[in-house]
Amino acid sequence: MKENKELFWDATIEDVKRGFTEDEDSYKCIICEEDFTKGRIYEIDNMLFDAKKATEIHIGKKHGSTLEYLLNMNTSFTGLTEVQRELLLLISSGLSDKDIAKKLGVANSTIRNHRYKLREKEKQARMFLAIMELLSNGTNK
Repeated sequence: MKENKELFWDATIEDVKRGFTEDEDSYKCIICEEDFTKGRIYEIDNMLFDAKKATEIHIGKKHGSTLEYLLNMNTSFTGLTEVQRELLLLISSGLSDKDIAKKLGVANSTIRNHRYKLREKEKQARMFLAIMELLSNGTNK
């Protein structure tokens, strides 16, 4: 069995976004490594769920959400500044730019500028992932 940290760091981007991995027999939370057997029915709060849904509910109840968990990781892992992390938490809560600006005590244009910088960072991350995938596949194309 992989150690929790290995399971997390070896997970695909899709698995990290979902918060769990899937193999032939089970779903496994990548945060705490709790295992949910396929074909089994789980009772949660007097309701019955299949393994996949039970895994999703587990993540919400035990870890908040995958986004919340990721945003609360050490900045050396995420590459986010504290300001970016706080902004992303506020965006994820559904606040408008105007409401975020008011809450942080800054101008609306500051929030727009931060959003722009985050989109640029996202583009760079996609390019970096493509480069690393090409390298790991041994492709020179």
